[in-house]
Amino acid sequence: MIKGYVDDMIKKIRAVEGTGYTFTITPPMTGNTEADNAVLDDGDFYAFDAGLNGLKALLNIATAYNLDVDYDIIEADPLSAINGPSGGLTSTLDSSRFFTLKSSGTTKMSSALSSLKDAVACLDKSYDFVMNSDPDPFTDNGINFHEMSGEEQINLENWIKFGTNTLNGPADFPLERGDDGVSFTGDDKYLRMDISKFFFAPLDRTDLPKFGYDLPIDGTLSLQYNSPEHKVVDDESNR
Repeated sequence: MIKGYVDDMIKKIRAVEGTGYTFTITPPMTGNTEADNAVLDDGDFYAFDAGLNGLKALLNIATAYNLDVDYDIIEADPLSAINGPSGGLTSTLDSSRFFTLKSSGTTKMSSALSSLKDAVACLDKSYDFVMNSDPDPFTDNGINFHEMSGEEQINLENWIKFGTNTLNGPADFPLERGDDGVSFTGDDKYLRMDISKFFFAPLDRTDLPKFGYDLPIDGTLSLQYNSPEHKVVDDESNR
């Protein structure tokens, strides 16, 4: 349902991208009479497109998996989602299906990858428009990458390049971190990453480590306290 709205918003935004269309948000529209007009242009439209495609990718990933849990016991027995209920608790859900791909999962993961590629491409277009084509980036109150420092601009350009490359195959990721986060400048060491593999060979429950409680839980106590609880043994509580 939500994905349908997102698709519709992307379609409407793309209808005006690259056409020279602008939209002015006036103070009455925001309810703030002291605000200035904000003129939305391609820099903003492409950025919105990027954000919506990022959201679409997340929705596709989330709906690609079986993630159903039994809400009646999940707080009392969190590991029941993976291992099935314990401590005398019961559930009608088949825990062996948790974190497995649905029948449409492969298609959804492929769609998620396409959406992420679109998101990075749109961010690149937004940045390029604001930096090179926006007639009034300092006065339209829209997105303004000019306000970033020179180093921040270089970093963003390299993040965009890295995102584009790693969504299509192996790409080098810097390990060095500075005060402003990961930096692509300087004598960095690199780790080669291929994020596209996450979508071509998605993780599932076979990739999870083995989880278990240190001591068996008591289902009755766990339900009472809405958390995994163990029986009192020799006047000592092992919670």
